Amino acid sequence: MIGGDYHLHTELLLEKESINSLYNYLNKSLKHINFFSTGRDAIFSLVHSLGIKRIWLPHFLCKTIYDPVFATGTKILFFEQENDLSISQESLNKIEEGDTVYIINYFGIIRQSEYEKLKMKNVKIISDICHSLINTDEVKYVFNRSHFVVMSLRKMGPFPDGAFVGSNNINVPSPKDSIREDFSFQRAGAMLSRFYSKVCNYISDENFKILTKMEDMLSDTKEYGYKMTFSSKQMMKRFDIKRAYLMTKNNFTYLNNNIIRKSTVKIYNEQFLSQFFVLLFNQKNDRDFIRNRLANYQIFCPIHWNMSWLTKDEGISSKLLSLHCDYRYSEYDMKFLSDSINLSMEKI
Repeated sequence: MIGGDYHLHTELLLEKESINSLYNYLNKSLKHINFFSTGRDAIFSLVHSLGIKRIWLPHFLCKTIYDPVFATGTKILFFEQENDLSISQESLNKIEEGDTVYIINYFGIIRQSEYEKLKMKNVKIISDICHSLINTDEVKYVFNRSHFVVMSLRKMGPFPDGAFVGSNNINVPSPKDSIREDFSFQRAGAMLSRFYSKVCNYISDENFKILTKMEDMLSDTKEYGYKMTFSSKQMMKRFDIKRAYLMTKNNFTYLNNNIIRKSTVKIYNEQFLSQFFVLLFNQKNDRDFIRNRLANYQIFCPIHWNMSWLTKDEGISSKLLSLHCDYRYSEYDMKFLSDSINLSMEKI
């Protein structure tokens, strides 16, 4: 199976701390950093601590970003985006000195020109690096051009919970001294179940249902600011980010070299590295057809993102297909994935 949530594995539970750990990398790269239970906790705590009057969010975003910002009571404005998801010039003109702007490095794409334009506006920049942190060299530009960076660690690794707020310039908020007990421990159990399912080649929805239940629990929360669990932080100290980067890069490159190009689809993030290799289709029907075909091969592709909560116009989200290419997968897996894509493409 390719896709779906991460599973726990033995090196995170039994091995010694890694010199190339994600924990060490973050603490060396950022002068100020604090760890939270979830991305929602990190975002809420940061925006609340800033005491700002208004914040600009991108029109294309996950609701899990909007909800904690809304909970702070801060006035939310949405900036319009070009086809490449950069800030439109019209919206850029409306952003005023002293505003705060939330930037997402979609699928690893880092637009340096966008950061330079915002710097000229003298605004605070919060960068969401969920899709770009794996590119450990390029993301340093974002560290140095942002006032703050935020990220949900669950989006890139096998952690039951975890997120952070970091900065190279300003002190960051601290979490409250309590954890999300039910959420983190039930997720850990489900992730362990996923591990045994993988090694035993057992296909079942039992762990998927628990993980879905935990996400629903998180979506219903009205309280934010919880800290990361001790166990997840220990896993961070054993997660080799250098190894994960090299494996992801190899997988990304394999797909880039082996997926056949067609006039009806293009590679969206071809020049940038992410844990997702993203295809952009001309038509939603073609995207849906390929996504359903891949599911028949036990290849599951997430939707980035369901925008029905905000707008009737699905826009680019209805045409994107995100393919998992992270460190979990081998070249054999990527061959199976690219062969399945190419075979399915012949049908459209």
